[in-house]
Amino acid sequence: MLSFICTVSAQKKNAQTRKPSKTEVIRSNTIKWFKETYVPHFFKNPSSYKFVKCNVAPKTKGKMLEELIVTSTRNIPRYKQLAERYRFVSPNEYATKYHDAVDTKERAEKLYSELSEQQKKEIDHYEIYYECYGTNSFGGRILSSYIMKADADGNLDYESIECLDE
Repeated sequence: MLSFICTVSAQKKNAQTRKPSKTEVIRSNTIKWFKETYVPHFFKNPSSYKFVKCNVAPKTKGKMLEELIVTSTRNIPRYKQLAERYRFVSPNEYATKYHDAVDTKERAEKLYSELSEQQKKEIDHYEIYYECYGTNSFGGRILSSYIMKADADGNLDYESIECLDE
């Protein structure tokens, strides 16, 4: 019985002295910033705010470039088709988007090929997915979703916040 109490006591002590991970720190900083800064400034009824969840996911340099290559590859045929359809319209925004997608894909592929395996695994940034409840102008309770970023050091990028509901 005494050994059980000592084991439980030691586990409790380790849990209390454990240093929080970077994702845990980012998560708590995001929740605090959102509640203390974003809600009072942007919510019509700040008292209606209710936290739901906050997920933090690290994005490696390799994964980020892979996603950029896939997105560009997917967009190239669509923009090419639209550019051809609207070729007589000036300025042709789809022709510009097509060329930008081709350039982005080529640059991303070049950067990806130049990265070592270790560099591909380095964290580039963290993506933060945030959900909360609030009330709209009519008094209805709505669930809102936001996405934002934090740099590799864990500093929130306040300009990157995007509401996914709009």
